[in-house]
Amino acid sequence: LLAANLTEKARKWIFDTPKAHHDFLAHFLIRRGRADLAIRDLNGLSLETYIDLCIRYERTSELENLINTHGGQVVKEISSWGREEGGYSAISAIGLYMLGKDKIDCVTRLVGQLISCGTDEGLVDAIKLASLIGALDQSGGGALLQNVIDVVHQKHPDNQVPLVSIVK
Repeated sequence: LLAANLTEKARKWIFDTPKAHHDFLAHFLIRRGRADLAIRDLNGLSLETYIDLCIRYERTSELENLINTHGGQVVKEISSWGREEGGYSAISAIGLYMLGKDKIDCVTRLVGQLISCGTDEGLVDAIKLASLIGALDQSGGGALLQNVIDVVHQKHPDNQVPLVSIVK
């Protein structure tokens, strides 16, 4: 159907596909040059696949919408992604990507969600992203960074802050 440019008929077939198969169907659609259908029509995609498609195909508005509407859930679900390799976490990578797309407000909200999450790893990511925001918007970034530091000090009143993971 897609090869015959019968997109609307293909969409009916897409909608009828069980959600459990949406990741596989997304790869099928991408191989046929229809990433737009995968992102728009497959509401059963895994979070990892959805985020990957949004970044790979520069669908910044969809990623921003995800952060704005489901940010707290997203932060909790992906907070451990990428940490085992010792590089940037997935949250940091998403924040960096969005900063590169000049979405400072979105990343500021992401930092707020990381603060609300309250984990040491989330606070480390919040410090990193707030520092980068400060480089782009000194007044807003400075206040945001101070907010994160205040939360870190509340959580660690003995000043035993996990600086090693902040410096990495």
